[in-house]
Amino acid sequence: MIRLFLLSLCLFLFSSCDCWQCANGIVTDATTNEPLDSVLVTSYTKDELTREFLTDSTGKYNVCTYNTGRCNGYLKVTFSKKGYKSQEHNNPPGELNISLEKEKTFANPQ
Repeated sequence: MIRLFLLSLCLFLFSSCDCWQCANGIVTDATTNEPLDSVLVTSYTKDELTREFLTDSTGKYNVCTYNTGRCNGYLKVTFSKKGYKSQEHNNPPGELNISLEKEKTFANPQ
């Protein structure tokens, strides 16, 4: 019984708390609610770039990062597309749909 307890204690003390942190959803135009393709999605852990990719034709994205040594890791995800205001989200929930607003320009004052 004592051996089992000591073995369990050792496994607990020496096991790491590594885990995945993920976010996914659909990026849409805030005015039309249409999906946006080719939105640049960038993920960071702390301030280290971990991944960059573009949304598909349906606006879908899926990003996961692996946090070594801590289960309460940090994930920052940014969304940007030319002609739209960028967004940044820290530690987003698992599912997060994004609505990007168009930038105001002289040609498009709306």
